[in-house]
Amino acid sequence: MRNPSIPFAKVAWIILLAALVVNLAAAVELRGLYADGVGYLFYMIENGGFKLIEPSRLSVQILQQWPTVMGMASGIHDAAKLSVIHCVSLQLLPLALVTTCYLVLPKDRKNWFFFPLLHYLAGSMGAAFPSIVEGPVATAYFWLVFYSILFRTETGSSLALVTLLALPLAYSHEVMIFLAPILALAAVWRASMVESKWQRNILWLLALWFFVVVAIQIGFVLIPRDTGNRGYFIDDFIGLNWLIYYEDINVPVALGILAILSLLVIWLMQLIGRESTWVKVCSLLVTVAFGLVCLLAITETLHSNRFFHPWMQFAARNHPASVSALLALLALASLRRPRLQNVWATTTNEIILLFLAVGVLGWHVVATSFWTDYLASYRDVLSGHQGLVSYEAVVLSLPQKQHDRFEKMTWGWTNPLLSLLLSPKGKVSTMIANPSTLVGWQPFDPADLDALPKNDWFDTSQYQRLLKQAKSEGNVNPK
Repeated sequence: MRNPSIPFAKVAWIILLAALVVNLAAAVELRGLYADGVGYLFYMIENGGFKLIEPSRLSVQILQQWPTVMGMASGIHDAAKLSVIHCVSLQLLPLALVTTCYLVLPKDRKNWFFFPLLHYLAGSMGAAFPSIVEGPVATAYFWLVFYSILFRTETGSSLALVTLLALPLAYSHEVMIFLAPILALAAVWRASMVESKWQRNILWLLALWFFVVVAIQIGFVLIPRDTGNRGYFIDDFIGLNWLIYYEDINVPVALGILAILSLLVIWLMQLIGRESTWVKVCSLLVTVAFGLVCLLAITETLHSNRFFHPWMQFAARNHPASVSALLALLALASLRRPRLQNVWATTTNEIILLFLAVGVLGWHVVATSFWTDYLASYRDVLSGHQGLVSYEAVVLSLPQKQHDRFEKMTWGWTNPLLSLLLSPKGKVSTMIANPSTLVGWQPFDPADLDALPKNDWFDTSQYQRLLKQAKSEGNVNPK
């Protein structure tokens, strides 16, 4: 195998540290409150513990929620502090699982981190804005189990640990329908490599367990908790809403696809032309072109609303699994045919990884700045108004560019919850209503005094007084 001139470990750790900084910044700016994230935090506060909604994803939701639950158990009784803990755990969980894959790999196999790192950049980053989604977490967990099977089943204790890691997969996520068979293949391959009979037997049992996981998750797909959610996901997937939505583009997903295509083009040229000069020149041109596209994408996101629509990242919530299925199969093939490593373990591929990291992490830096502006506008309304404020009035009061972004970052039913959590010290005097176009369920009606949350985290007495006064004066409900 041709050794890269750039140590892969350095490239990997540069990217991981950059991702850590970007995710911590997003967490501090409370980006985890976007979409269902604010709802889960509110429900945990109301329950005083876990809020496990999706039966098919119990293990992932426990991983997402336990730091917040531990925060409450340790005596934290402030929504602002708990919001930071909630957001930090959501933002860092996929990255932590991916980083653990590097630690699992033996010293002489660290270059195999290429695959989970590419999955993270090309897959997970395309669904990272709504950090409450479970798909990226389940897929990162898949990589941890996958590599543990392939590289850490040489002793009885390590095999026992892998078995324990495999158990939660039964209730991790529906994407295991596609990913668990790959784990079964890994277990079968590993069984063919060990000499001990008892090790082979355990690995074969693991392979059978992964098909049990598939059966369990098929059951959840056929009989979902919410058929509407299943229908929306299918429609979004078929309609390519995870990539293109009218004139909007999911930039991290698009860059991830371009990166993989660039790698494929370079790999094919190397297979055809070997070490010829034209292959080296063309590979360099493809790499430089991709780097320029990444820089252009960041610049355009700053200046064009077409390059920013966070809802599209929710539509791409299972995109990491699609990317990972292909990468994991390539990893397995490379174990069976080591010559394939000559194709992906190259300096050119490392440079493309670096460019991809610049592109997707740069996009998320810009996206976090937009979210910061959104929360600033939100807090301005809460401090500058009293009582119930209509969503439409808030939007119309903003400059056009902020108006568009505010609309894109508003998640149908979450305005009253966000109003509660952003009220200083839990003293609520203002709430922003949900859009008047909202049809169907909402956690509570902010215009209904009897429906307001009743717990000691939020003091709504001032808001109730103002709402009673407005109704007595005959003011029209802003909705």
